[in-house]
Amino acid sequence: MGVEKCDAAIMRTLLRDKFSDTRRYALAEEVGDRTGYQHRRLDMVVVDVFRSNGYSLEGIEIKVSKADLRRELQDSSKHNTFFDDLDYYSLAAPSDIIDKDLIPKHWGIYAAKFKDGEWTLRTVRKPCSLHDIGSPGISRPFFACLARALSCQSPTEKMLHSERQKGIQEGIEKQKRHADYLLREAESNFEELKAYRKLLEGCNLWGADSIERGIERFKAFDEARLNWLPSSLDDLIKTATRVRDSLPEALRK
Repeated sequence: MGVEKCDAAIMRTLLRDKFSDTRRYALAEEVGDRTGYQHRRLDMVVVDVFRSNGYSLEGIEIKVSKADLRRELQDSSKHNTFFDDLDYYSLAAPSDIIDKDLIPKHWGIYAAKFKDGEWTLRTVRKPCSLHDIGSPGISRPFFACLARALSCQSPTEKMLHSERQKGIQEGIEKQKRHADYLLREAESNFEELKAYRKLLEGCNLWGADSIERGIERFKAFDEARLNWLPSSLDDLIKTATRVRDSLPEALRK
């Protein structure tokens, strides 16, 4: 999410992260006010499944521009449609378009801010209950929409298991391909290693008549820059050179 312009997709990701504890929350997106023809849709509904929190429902609307936020505040029908079915209502928007004084006091506010190359979300204001007494009863049309959204958007355990198995199999196949590559590389290096050993056996390095030939052959192998060759090859060349230089001039030929 390392971009400076916040869009709805970024906001959704931030909200999913905020309410990612599946033991406590169930999330549904694009929840309508009824099935069939829908007058309004909520961007997200958060169901708190803890009994201690009253099994509350929080509706969240996402706004990413000042114009969009202004329309939300000016047209109460955009959000009032859901108030009878919700316990709480909140807005989620980039911090630079939020004016707390214009947003109703009982609404919650989640603000997104770009810092150090990534977007973060913080709670500017917690929502207050939309109802003076108790919790509302959820209407059947809204419940049907919520249930359908939860069903359609939540993967089943069978699907999750299938995807895990698919990922495992893909990983195994990838490792097999890598192992085949390493085997071919090893076989190629083995042939070159045999040639290198043959060179060592064929060069009587300490004989006066083959010192020059041995040095040249070692240099030729060194210039090939084969990364598998022993790092002591330079030392062999230097040793051979020192032996050559220590011999009398008559024995160097």
